[in-house]
Amino acid sequence: MKVIVTGNARSGSSFVTNLIHVLTGYQCGDTRQGDQHNKFGYWENVELNNLNRSILQQLGLSYVNSKPTTEYVDYSHKRFDEMKEHIRKVSEGIELYKDNVLMIMPELYQQIFPDAKWIYTHRNIKSSYKSRFGGPLEENQYNLIVENRLNTWNDFEISKTAKHVEYERFDNDLEAAIQDIADYLEVKDFDMEEAKSTYRIKENR
Repeated sequence: MKVIVTGNARSGSSFVTNLIHVLTGYQCGDTRQGDQHNKFGYWENVELNNLNRSILQQLGLSYVNSKPTTEYVDYSHKRFDEMKEHIRKVSEGIELYKDNVLMIMPELYQQIFPDAKWIYTHRNIKSSYKSRFGGPLEENQYNLIVENRLNTWNDFEISKTAKHVEYERFDNDLEAAIQDIADYLEVKDFDMEEAKSTYRIKENR
């Protein structure tokens, strides 16, 4: 089984992916290491990450746009066959995959991995803005981009069956939030204390 994590940038998707790795032992493949913006690591497969952004660029779509992000794309069309095969090959051995850009193009991966479990992370927009990095965005512009991504995500059928995870819930009831994810993934045997150790206290995020 593959698990796919997506959401807005700074929504806690890296933390949740790390948590799932601890709960399941699932592997992400080569991952993007931590830096000054996120010392805990990003839990992204760099090759797949770049491939997804290349596909968006070819389609004339953008993840960082305050205007409508997408128009309908028929990913079942044969012109996407080569792209899908490339993704399948790169994804061999990868059980857990996180990429925020997939919230505006989930149908592509849903067709490649129809049995995957999806987790969507959401965070209070003001908190996300305060912790943002990269680019001198005004708050209202940032809000438009975030809301646009969310509206785009909500237009996809997968948004109705994916597990929605509120980042703030970990602040309020950490064990219950972890157990909820474990139940969704049908994980019965895990170390709660080890899982709790992945949590980032507020001053570290």
